[in-house]
Amino acid sequence: MPRNMIYGDDGAVRLIDFEHSRYDLPARDLVRLATRVWPHRPDLRASFLDEYGQLSAVDNAVLEHCAHFDFLTSLARHAPSTASRTAT
Repeated sequence: MPRNMIYGDDGAVRLIDFEHSRYDLPARDLVRLATRVWPHRPDLRASFLDEYGQLSAVDNAVLEHCAHFDFLTSLARHAPSTASRTAT
């Protein structure tokens, strides 16, 4: 999409997609990888951790706790709206 293109002073064109950008805990991106992608692609988990480094006990605790929030968020997003429940 053209509005996602940023033209640098050096003449380079860069793409930035703001569709899902928001203020959030940086670990939430890691949670999404750990809960949505890695269970089906352990090779990607191994590749990521080879570069990122092994997760610490704190990292794992954050992942565990934030995974609950991520799950609840997905339930809320997929729940029927109040308006549609009262209309039936």
